Amino acid sequence: MRTDKQILLVAQKNASDDEPTADGIYELGTLASVLQLLKLPDGTVKVLVEGTRRATITRYTDNENYFEAETAPVEETLGSEEEIEALARSVVSQFESYVKLNKKISPEVLGTASQIEDYSKLADTIASHLAIKIAEKQQILEVTSVSERWSASSRSWRVRSRSYRSSARSGAASSVRWRRRSASTT
Repeated sequence: MRTDKQILLVAQKNASDDEPTADGIYELGTLASVLQLLKLPDGTVKVLVEGTRRATITRYTDNENYFEAETAPVEETLGSEEEIEALARSVVSQFESYVKLNKKISPEVLGTASQIEDYSKLADTIASHLAIKIAEKQQILEVTSVSERWSASSRSWRVRSRSYRSSARSGAASSVRWRRRSASTT
């Protein structure tokens, strides 16, 4: 980490597996820059990273202490500038509705998402905050077209939004009023 601040973040296929093998790790992940390392008193390390682009593992190197791999960047396809800008506005608007319903997501996340100008990072940021299973997030990550990733993310949070609205029916009157307003604007 002293010479190269890049790290590939990949998910395990089975989160309960304490010692996964290479087969137990997804091949596609996010290449990230390490911004800060903080050693905690209990011996663990807290790491602040910034995702830079998606990458795939091409091969693992021979390292017995930890996983080390060679990677290749994943090329993005955007589409027309006008279409992608319209999709970005729509996705941020829908994500805003999702954040209002899901109390587990900090409103600051919405502020951050609305300021992201790189459409690929926007798609990945939103997908990372969805309350869906790791395998579903991985499926979204694997789509190479940004607009298709947004569509997949959007389908996932629409399902979750319906679930949150259903469970909130017995909730406060303010959430009921919000649901009625949002239903009339869609």
